[in-house]
Amino acid sequence: MNREVSHYVVTAHPPGGVLHSVKCNFLAKDSEDVVIGKSRFLEVRQLRSSLEDGLQTTGGNASPFPIILTAPINGRITSLNAFQLDSKPTALLFLTTDQHQYAVIGYNPSCTPHGMQTYASGSLTDSWNMLGSFADRGPILTVDPHSRCLVLHLYDGLVTVFPILNGRDGTNMLGPVWHARLEERTILDMTILHHLDPENTPPHLCLLHQDSRGAQHVTTHVIDFRRTQLLSQAAAMGQASAMNSQQFSQLEWLKKSRIDGGSSALIPVPARHAAAAAAPSSANTNNNTSPKSPSGGVVVLGQRQITFCALNHYKVMPIPPALILSWDALPPDISGMPRFLLGDEFGNLHMLTLITQDVKVVALQLDTLGSCTLSNTLQYLDHGLVFCGSTLGDSQLIQIHDEPIPVDDDDVDEGDAALELGDTTYLSVVEEYTSLGPIVDFDLVPMAGTGSSAASTNNFGQSQVVTASGTSKEGSLRVIRNGIGMREYASVELSGIQNMWSLRAKYEDTQDAYLVQSFVSETRVLGVSSAEQSQESGPMEIEEGKNADMKMEEEMESEVGGTLEEVCLPGLDSSKSTLYIGNVVGNYFMQITEGWVRLTTAEGFVVDTLTPENNITVASGNEAGQAVIALRGGVVLYIEVEGSKLVQRSTRQMDREVSCLDIHPFKPKGGNVDMDTSNDGDKISLASTNRRTYTASICAVGLWDDFTVRLLSLESQDLNEMLLIHLSTDEEDAESADSNSQGQRRNRNNMMARSLCLITLDFSSSTGSSAVLSQSGSPAASSSNNPGVDMLLVGLGDGTVVSFAVVLEGRVRVQSKKEVSLGTQRVNLVPLNNENGGSCVLATGDRPTVIYLAGIGGTSGKSNYNPKLCYSNVNLSPAEEHEGDMSKPHTQETVVF
Repeated sequence: MNREVSHYVVTAHPPGGVLHSVKCNFLAKDSEDVVIGKSRFLEVRQLRSSLEDGLQTTGGNASPFPIILTAPINGRITSLNAFQLDSKPTALLFLTTDQHQYAVIGYNPSCTPHGMQTYASGSLTDSWNMLGSFADRGPILTVDPHSRCLVLHLYDGLVTVFPILNGRDGTNMLGPVWHARLEERTILDMTILHHLDPENTPPHLCLLHQDSRGAQHVTTHVIDFRRTQLLSQAAAMGQASAMNSQQFSQLEWLKKSRIDGGSSALIPVPARHAAAAAAPSSANTNNNTSPKSPSGGVVVLGQRQITFCALNHYKVMPIPPALILSWDALPPDISGMPRFLLGDEFGNLHMLTLITQDVKVVALQLDTLGSCTLSNTLQYLDHGLVFCGSTLGDSQLIQIHDEPIPVDDDDVDEGDAALELGDTTYLSVVEEYTSLGPIVDFDLVPMAGTGSSAASTNNFGQSQVVTASGTSKEGSLRVIRNGIGMREYASVELSGIQNMWSLRAKYEDTQDAYLVQSFVSETRVLGVSSAEQSQESGPMEIEEGKNADMKMEEEMESEVGGTLEEVCLPGLDSSKSTLYIGNVVGNYFMQITEGWVRLTTAEGFVVDTLTPENNITVASGNEAGQAVIALRGGVVLYIEVEGSKLVQRSTRQMDREVSCLDIHPFKPKGGNVDMDTSNDGDKISLASTNRRTYTASICAVGLWDDFTVRLLSLESQDLNEMLLIHLSTDEEDAESADSNSQGQRRNRNNMMARSLCLITLDFSSSTGSSAVLSQSGSPAASSSNNPGVDMLLVGLGDGTVVSFAVVLEGRVRVQSKKEVSLGTQRVNLVPLNNENGGSCVLATGDRPTVIYLAGIGGTSGKSNYNPKLCYSNVNLSPAEEHEGDMSKPHTQETVVF
């Protein structure tokens, strides 16, 4: 019996090509946001307000142009623009899709899950359009600069006008939609002229069209809202008797025939005051009367020439043959001359300046600034920063400098030879945003086990996709792997490391300064030091000679702002193996070795030491000053930092030796974070800084030769057992595991716990979630909007991770047990925080994996709340992998979540 062949199709990588972009105040009244259309997604980016002139990123965490909001669209976006209403403080977006649908949407933070509200929507297919053919250059969308209407060209010989109900409240933003016939058939571009007097001057629609002979022309139509029609010059002359002299005098008929045959775009020029005085009254006019308030005219972008066309006035400037793909307006220069950015098909960026004398344009000037990506959309931001969106390669955030700078040898390509700048440029790349498209060809290649043995183990059984991406100068080969990409900034060849921890120099710091490594009989510390720190005398002393055998990357200093060297931390006992070390609230360090628990200050003074009766075998702690230690013989001690003292709170004798411990706290669910929660949850201890420290109420304990995990209460004097969790498939296997059967011990279901992690996974750890900024500009951290899930993760000795959802309300219980095999070796679980403040877990082993939560669809009270536990492989990519001729820089490597 033949079975039907079926396919499972899923989007593995989000779209990266930028189709459209528009700059507006979308998120707040005074914000400058760029809304980007990528296939079926909208992406909102915002320039950080802390930027200053000439600021550039240095390979770090803070992007000057971060993503603030993302939202899916039901259909591929074909046109996008923004308009402003007097009744709303923020701008609205008008967009169309390939399904011939339109919508007006705006930002509303109360709407879940993406913060988008639809104010109007509808279909563009009706009885008017059914008989027409789709325009080759459509859809073309233009918006009146005074927000009176939107004009859409979708079908040949037809335009659709959407009147905007400005000044009205409610959700009805658009008036009755009407259509108008055009004599011009092939429309190449259209725009609405800018006038100074919108109350007395109706919107003027300027068209760039091509006739049947291939000649291109510029014509103008007036939008008549009262008669719902477009008036050409001939039609207006026939209706002159029905208009009063004042109305007729405001009409402007901009016309230019036989312009450059390669023209592709119209740029509306802002109107200038007293422009009427500059309009000559000679016989060479294309209108019988001159309006009292003419527009600023338009600039026609041709392939061989640029033409400025205004009322009774034209200027033409020849240019080298090039197709202009994108443009955007720049702020006027100090003399008030209009300026525009132009991007051509060779990736060159030009600045067009309209040289004016008084208010009249007397000449055109084109200056080449440098080379960038092949951009089909440009958006000037501020401080000389420009976003270059591309569908033919990677998009870029570039900086325009006041003075030319030398060109790096790596940035010189064949296209730069035509530039007049020689070895200098006015442009520098601040950031690049990866795009795989257009993919010309691709192949599935097995990952060879080359390099180190660890890398060979990681890559075994996996495949990677090699794509031929981009076009023209943006062509490249891209390697796509499944997992999360991490860049290797530095490498140190050290053997025998038992465990590692990161430390901050002070509790209030936001960046880690030390990497503590525990060996069998000693502890070493690597510290990040800058040139200024090495000249000052402080608690960190450089040990000479110990880092001679370390191989560090040369660019480490430029990438992260310092060098990584072996240092000596005063107060740290480096002669013993460390079981745990971490920062503690109050600016302390807590170090636990086999013999004692030590509390030291950040300056290196030992303030207290606790020495138990037996040797310590396992230890775990947190930043609130809580720690649990296991002594030889199966004794568990709970210790707290009280003031500057170490206090033993409780103890418990376990049935067997302890294999692992964890006291990582859960985050509270809702409520005021400045107050303690109920006894069922975790408490919060606030220091003098804004860093939040949560206090744990339970700890997890795993035992040797036992296939269970125990949750103990830290609030009881005897560490009462609150829950016994079986790790086996069923309880019968767990009971029979007490026997000496070697076959059962080798069973995967009967592997004992080797690592534990109690953590609250939230949705901000997922890259697909939408991050919304609060009024202060920081990501909103309301736990009610982003509740998260309390999880218990158990790493077994055979590479299996068992996950449970922990419920602390009422009686403690676990649910939603899941098992995932991440390899064949022991798994160690390390909690992490990403740059958005979200929590995730790094599972180390023969195949490192990041565990995070995804699937947010609203708040926990909504039906679309669907959390999912996701696992993504970690791909470590040394710099050597990117030194070939065909490879891109490391920042261009694409990875798939």
